[in-house]
Amino acid sequence: MNDIITVLFPFGILIGTIVLCLLLEAFNTGKWLYGPVTIIGAFASLVILILSASQDDIIHVFGDPNNLLDVTKTPGLLIFDNFYRFFSMIFLIVLILVTVSSIDFIRPERNQGIYYSLLIFATIGMMLVSAANDLLMIFVAWELGSLPVYSLA
Repeated sequence: MNDIITVLFPFGILIGTIVLCLLLEAFNTGKWLYGPVTIIGAFASLVILILSASQDDIIHVFGDPNNLLDVTKTPGLLIFDNFYRFFSMIFLIVLILVTVSSIDFIRPERNQGIYYSLLIFATIGMMLVSAANDLLMIFVAWELGSLPVYSLA
């Protein structure tokens, strides 16, 4: 159970960052905060991934339908290993670089919170693609990663 919390914590940080950006957008406060909040959330998630990279274990999540939180059973929807950690670190670094480079570009526009939330959703989708072990999970994660990019374009 402790492994699952450690593995899903970067996703929780990113989802919390999405919620915070959307709340700032909803209350129309702190337009200058969207970029720094996104950078801090992505950096915190990256730090958690770097700290968990010292573990050399492979964690299978959501495998047994009778006991979804048991990590000792058969492989399931997601596998968190070094492949996932490496590509997730790359995706988070790219998210930080895109956020830093787009702060001045997106500043005069409206709906900045939605812009940054879509960037984070695309990053979460790509992180899930790198951890997917099932064809259905690959499809869902690919859609989660590609649909925000379509709407950003």
